[in-house]
Formats: sequence, C-alpha cells, structure tokens
Amino acid sequence: MKKLYLINFIFLFLINGLSAQDYQLLRSEGKIPNDFTTLSSETYKQETEQIEDGIKRREKKAQKNFFLENSFRLRELLNSGKVLFNDPVTNYINKVADELLKDNPQLRSEIRIYAVKSPHVNAFATNSGMIFVNLGLLAQLTTEAQLAFILSHEMVHYTHNHVLEGYIETQKIKQSKGMYKKLSVEEKLLAKNNYSKERETEADLEGLEIFLRSNYSTNKIMGVFDVLQYAYLPFDDIKFERSFFETDHLKFPEDYFLETANEIVEPEEGDESKSTHPSINKRREYIFNEIADIDSKGKKDFIVSEEDFLDVRKKARYEIAHLYQQSLNYEKAIYQAYMLLKEDPESLFLQKIIAKSLYALTTYYNEGDKQKVHTAADRIEGESSQLFHLFESMSAKDMNTVTLNYLWDLNKKHPDDLEISLLTDKVFESLVEKHFQNRDKLSSVERNELAKTVQQEEEEDEVDIAKLTKYEKIKHQQKKKKEVEENKEFTYFAFIDKLQDKDFVRKFDEIEESITKKNTKKKETAKERKARIKRETREKQLIKRRGHAHGIDKMVVFNPFYIKLDHRKDQPRKFLKSENAQLGLSERIFKNANLNNLDLEVIDDIVFKENDLEKYNDLAFLNSWFKERLSHLDNQVPITNLDRELVNELISKYDTKYFCWMGILGHTSRKGGKLGNLLLASSLGYLFVPAIPYYLFKMVTPEYATNFYCLVLDIKTGEIVHAQAESIGYMDSSSQINATLYDLFYQIKTNR
Repeated sequence: MKKLYLINFIFLFLINGLSAQDYQLLRSEGKIPNDFTTLSSETYKQETEQIEDGIKRREKKAQKNFFLENSFRLRELLNSGKVLFNDPVTNYINKVADELLKDNPQLRSEIRIYAVKSPHVNAFATNSGMIFVNLGLLAQLTTEAQLAFILSHEMVHYTHNHVLEGYIETQKIKQSKGMYKKLSVEEKLLAKNNYSKERETEADLEGLEIFLRSNYSTNKIMGVFDVLQYAYLPFDDIKFERSFFETDHLKFPEDYFLETANEIVEPEEGDESKSTHPSINKRREYIFNEIADIDSKGKKDFIVSEEDFLDVRKKARYEIAHLYQQSLNYEKAIYQAYMLLKEDPESLFLQKIIAKSLYALTTYYNEGDKQKVHTAADRIEGESSQLFHLFESMSAKDMNTVTLNYLWDLNKKHPDDLEISLLTDKVFESLVEKHFQNRDKLSSVERNELAKTVQQEEEEDEVDIAKLTKYEKIKHQQKKKKEVEENKEFTYFAFIDKLQDKDFVRKFDEIEESITKKNTKKKETAKERKARIKRETREKQLIKRRGHAHGIDKMVVFNPFYIKLDHRKDQPRKFLKSENAQLGLSERIFKNANLNNLDLEVIDDIVFKENDLEKYNDLAFLNSWFKERLSHLDNQVPITNLDRELVNELISKYDTKYFCWMGILGHTSRKGGKLGNLLLASSLGYLFVPAIPYYLFKMVTPEYATNFYCLVLDIKTGEIVHAQAESIGYMDSSSQINATLYDLFYQIKTNR
C-alpha cells in the first residue's frame, strides 16, 4: 500500500438499463472560455509585460514570482473539474454582476465569474479579474441582494489589486525588509494579519459603495454575516426524525437517540490578532453603521429573478449532497439529502445519495474502519447531531440491518435501477455472511408475541427442569440466555415484514447456500497446493522477466502530468519547464501506444481547445471519481463503484472500461553531507587527500531522480488492473521516458 499512498499523494498534489433521475448533476456547457485554454506560460508572459517600469528590483522580482506561481496554480484549479462555466448557476451569478455593473461596462468586461463545486462557504477573486463563488455559499444565502453584496466585495479585491499587493507585502514581512526589519516572529505575524484585515475592511466598505449604486435593497444584506458566522452548519436545522429509518418492526433502542440535540453555540470571536479577517461582529457593526440611515424604498431583494435564485440555490444544495458523498462525508450527505427530501420526498437522486452513503458506511463498519468515516456526535451542533449520535451508537450488525431495510424497500420501488440493485445485493451478502448465517437468526414474529411464547415455554419447562441432568440444565440455561439476548437486539425483529416477501426469503436462501458451499469447499491437498505454488512462482518469475500481460486492446489515458521539482529552491516547482515537458508528453504517449498497436485516447487538459467541452466534462468526472476511488483503496476498504451510471456512460462513449492515470516527477536536490565532515574525515586519514577535489565536486553537484507513476483501473468495478511507481533513472531523458512508456504499453497490450 506504500506505492498506492504515494500515488494518492501525487494525485492530490495535482488536483484535488438505468432509471431516469429527477436531478442531473451540473456540467459545464458551451465553448470552453479562454481562461481555461490559455497556457500558463502565456498568461505569465502577458502579466509580466504589464509590470510598471521604475519600480524597485526587489518588488519587480516579487511580482514576477507571484505571476509565475499564480498563473499555474490558477490553471490547475480551472481544469480540476471543480469549476463550472456556462451552466445555469454560473450564468445566474453573471446576471447579478451585470446588474451591479450596468453603469460600468469597462469593469464588467474585465470581470469573469465562475461557480465552483465546493461545499465550503466562500468566494474569492484573482488578480486577473476572475471571481469564484462556491456552491456552499450559494446554498446558504436567502436573497439575491446578499449575493450582489458579496460580489461587490470581491470586485474591490480585484480593482484594488489586493491579491498581488498582499503577496508582495507578505514577502517583505517574510524577508524582514524595510519597516519589518527588526520585528520578532510574533510581530511579523501580527503585521501580516493587520495588513490583510485592512484590505478586507476596504473591500467591505468600497464594495458597499458599488452595491449602493445598484437597485438592490439593503434590507437583508446583514444576513450575509450570519451566513459567514454559522458557515460550519448545514443550510437548515431540521429535527431528524427516528421514524425516517424505522419501520413497523425495526425500532431503535431509546439510548440510540439523544434526549435533545446538541445546542448551537455562538462562535467565540477569539483573538482577532491571529486572524487574517476582521471579526464577523466587527464587520457586521461597521456595515450596519454605514447603512443605518439609508432608505431602500423602491429597491429590491431580487432583480434578476427570485425564481431563478431559488432554483440556483436548490441546485447548489443538491450538488453539495453529492460532494459530501464523494468526499466520504457520508453522515453529512445523508442529513443534507434528508432535509431536501422534506421538499421533494420522491426525489430518486436524493434517495440514492442516502442509499450509497448507507452502503459505504456499512462497508466501513463491517471492515472495522468506522472511525475513518464517522465524526463524533459531540463535535456536531444542531439537530444533525441526532443523526451522528445514531450512527455512533450502531454496531456493524445494526448498520447492516438498517441499510438493507432501506435498500430493499428502495429496490422494490425501482427494480430496474442497476445501481440500487447492485448495492442491495452487496449489503444482503454482507448481512448474511457476517451477521446472520441463517434465517433462524431472524425473528418471524413480533417482539410482544415472542415474549408471550417464551413465557409460555418457561412455564411448561418448569415441571421438567427437575428431571434434567446437570448438563441438560446448563444447556437449557444457555438457550434461555441466548433467547433473552436476542430479544433485546432490535436487529432480531427488523425483518419480520421482509420474511413475508418471497423474493427476500429466496435471496436469503441463495446467499446462505452460496456461503455454505464456499465454507465446505474441498480442502486443497498437499499435491494440489504444491502445484498451485509452482504455477504462482512460475507466473511471478515470468512477470519479473517479461512483465505483465493484460491483453487490453483499448485504453484511455486521462490527466497525464509531468512535474519538474528543484528542492534546492524556496519554490521547488519548476513551472515553465514542467509545462514545456507536459506539452510533449501526450505525443510520446501516442507514439509508444502506436508502436504496440494499442488503441489509445488521451484526455489532457493542457491541449484543450474551446470546442473540447465533452472531454472537459469527462475529465471533471474522472478527476473526482478517481480521487474518491483512491481514498477507498488507500483505506483498504472494498467499496463498489458508487457512480455506475456515469461510469457506464464513459465506457460506452470510449468503448473501453480501462482508464489510466499516469505521470512523471523529475527531482533535483542538493547532495547530502557537510563540508566540515569531509575535512574532518580527511584530517583523520579516512580519505585519500588527492581525492578531496572529487568529493567536493560530488557534494556540490545536484542529485537527479525521475519517477514514473501509473495506475490502470477497470472503472466498471473500480479495481486496479496495473500499478506502477518506480524510479526510471537520473536525468529525465527522452530515451528513458520513451522506453518506460513503450514497456508499459507492451504489458498492457500483450496477451500470454
């Protein structure tokens, strides 16, 4: 798993017959904007050409460093798959910006706004005029005017060049230049935070001026600060009813629920000196003072459209449920979907969010890895703490029982949905194999009826106990104890209604029979074991000598990367050289695939043009799917594919289920060792004196290493077909890279 952990780290470093559904996830539309297709080196060149003449050399260098790093980081965000363009949400936000700047066409032409698929309550601006608005923020707002106020704030960050100025000032503080020369570490931190707070206050107050020039009302804009203050809470605080998961026969024990949900505590302001933003209360106060005497008569909370605002907010809330599920925040996903179901109780999309999250929780619980997906209930505020406490109280057996009940009923309503059917089968198998080996473990009569039966049996047995031997009495007592224990477990009675369902009984018996066959499988003889070990050894030797032979005819390579690092520098990423190297990587990939007659397609954002929308959306999905998949693989938990419908679309489109993520890392680092140690060794006679110049040369000469990473996955099952993480030489020579790619594609294509 060490290789997989490293591959996961590299990926995170770079980023970050079906039933129709009522809600479809957002996708970008139309032509890809220039912001996404312009190479970072071109953006860097354009920005450095605009650096003013006559500024100090140190400041000029700082600006160039900022433009270099920012242009590349920004492009990585744009092509991460998280950023949306020309979609309904982004289009709506831009209409609000149109209204704000209808009297300032020049500024409006410079501003580009995009929605970001993130649950975090945030918006931010760049030095180049891009403003990003997270779906998490949109999900919490109550009026269009609040969105307009936030956009006004971000516009000031752009017009006043706050991002660039902040970077330059931070560099001065870091390097102890000018007025920061004699400051202590704590004083430098204070200076940095004070500078940032000044910029935020400026954005608030001057943003308010932009806002007030519009026709938006100030009546509700103070609510923005409530949104920011309680950003850590869900979009609403709705009581979680235990009846949501309970049935006539599945009843939770009383201690599985809190008497009252955890209280929502007003966040403490804390030490403002440690924050880069003014306190929420301070911001609320000075904005209130500014608008206290302003008459908003005739102005509006909604100008573009209240209907569109509510639709966009609803979309954001639906998307967040899916984002929580993808990021393994299953409890948050369930509560988010639960709240939305109050308004849309028949939404299959939301029901499947809950189904998938329950399945994933069950799998982690069954593997003994509950802590990897569960948040302690005492850390949760508000009504959702009931849900977290419920899952905290449940054992793996409990979780399996609740999940199968939910999935079985959902599957009955949607028998043609392959995703639901697959998850139902998986949970049913784990329930029988791990918790209920046969149907006798389940009660077919209600708790009160069973109690009567047990009492009657005890009364009948009372006469006979005296006649029992000591050993019969012990067995009798153990039987009664077991019946009492089972009588206490809610899982014992959970499937009474299901046991009246012929399909449920048939399925249970099939799984039970399959498990019995597996457990009673004929044991391997010594001769058979010897033959098997011989075959496996021969195969390992063959792989070591000639490589794998996967026999794959067609494959898709997505998001290939080429990164050059120099660890001797403060900023190790060699941005320009990395981009230049990556531009040639796709060509090398195609060339070596053709040499092996491997049918290959590459989805690479660095070569996207404005008409490559379909590939952009495919890459957006693959990036998020792959990140989720790596999390499960890294946790060593066997989760099945949770987005089978979208995956099947890709398999059909590209006519293959094999998708490959690969990349190259080139490292440069200083040789280890100290000059003093070398001279000391020499003086003690450990080194031959004439050889000292040679060792001095070796010490100051950089070390190089080039690493190659590759994962080939069967995206239908989510399983790894081929994994590779290895050093392929010192300098990243073309011949070495071509040899590595050729060998990889040979192993992919060839079939022994």
